[in-house]
Amino acid sequence: MELKIISAKGRILLRAVIILLFVLVHFALYFGPSLYTGEEAGQDTYSGEGFKLELKGAIVSRVRCDNIQIKAVALHPRIKVIIPKKIQGRRLFFEIDNVGSVEALEDSLFKNFKKLKNGVRFALDISEQGEFIIALPSDDSTKFNFAVMGDSRGSASPFANGRGAYFVFRRILNRAASNNAIFSVDLGDIVNSGRVYQYRILNSGLSKLKNMVFLGVAGNHDLMHNGRRLWNILFGPSYYSFEHNGWRFIALDNNADDFGEEQFKWLEEELKKTTPGRFFIFMHKPLFDPRPGNDYVMSNILQRHRLLKFFDSSLPAAVFASHIHGYNYAKRGGTEYFITGGAGAHLRMENAFYHFINVEIDNGKVKYSTVKVSNFPDFRWLVYFAFNVLILAGIIIATKSER
Repeated sequence: MELKIISAKGRILLRAVIILLFVLVHFALYFGPSLYTGEEAGQDTYSGEGFKLELKGAIVSRVRCDNIQIKAVALHPRIKVIIPKKIQGRRLFFEIDNVGSVEALEDSLFKNFKKLKNGVRFALDISEQGEFIIALPSDDSTKFNFAVMGDSRGSASPFANGRGAYFVFRRILNRAASNNAIFSVDLGDIVNSGRVYQYRILNSGLSKLKNMVFLGVAGNHDLMHNGRRLWNILFGPSYYSFEHNGWRFIALDNNADDFGEEQFKWLEEELKKTTPGRFFIFMHKPLFDPRPGNDYVMSNILQRHRLLKFFDSSLPAAVFASHIHGYNYAKRGGTEYFITGGAGAHLRMENAFYHFINVEIDNGKVKYSTVKVSNFPDFRWLVYFAFNVLILAGIIIATKSER
């Protein structure tokens, strides 16, 4: 007589449980950890018990007691730690993400320094009253390069569309990193519609970057459905600037119908700090549409012309925008204008192609290279997908109930 350890109904239940566990594990791997949206997330100041933080080029990601997670949102972030009064034996534990490749901090105040994949971790003695500045070491080479891309919209899932946006975006990041770009700038529409799950997937993907700072410019799709709050949590202020080895980088927010007088005044002050031909402008919407009969640009025509006058007089080395899904190059006065909207979104220009722009600076000279990328599925992903399909089929067959 045959001994049945598990009944037919038991096998059906076992199959369902195993499949559910299989799906949940892959769900967790795909979406990554939940996106923390606490009150302190995305802020550049924080007051804790016995200390205060003031950040420049960085934002608070999360604070749990004396454990502080910070994300750099520009090159060379600076963190001021203010200790109002002496607390014997007190330490703060920092983890700073998105800082690229940095060397160890050489200061007796910093303990247990550890280099992470794309960040650092260390402890700071704060037993003395005063102010402490945390500034990570930087490369002072006059030769460096960075990458610019835009409109990866729809790249959250390999099954989201038939154009391979998922693979385009990841291939761009890998190529930029392999080119030793010290940072990359995404010009917006990095997610499809500003949903929480889209930012969560994006954050999970960016956490895999190694030794390359990733910066953002807000796009109109990023801000849908209250997406601005989520964008600020990942990328910080909507407009900002930073400097690297004598070059200035200025990111603007021109999504709204009104650019805003406050941002204009800020930009005027920033331009006073620049040298003609030695700074770059990044924005989402272009100031002109190269396609005859089209006007898919910054909406306020008066403010658009005001920005053009600013750039005509200050002479940036280049102005980068996306929004239009394709590639275009134009020169106005002494400034080069690029549209680079080929990071995965549906292409909408004649003879368009998926790409990013590599910008190489060598001893004051600038070289731009347009790097084409394929939208064909990654071979490793295809193997991974096929392997998991086989495992799932095996589970179903192994737990199939007898007739």
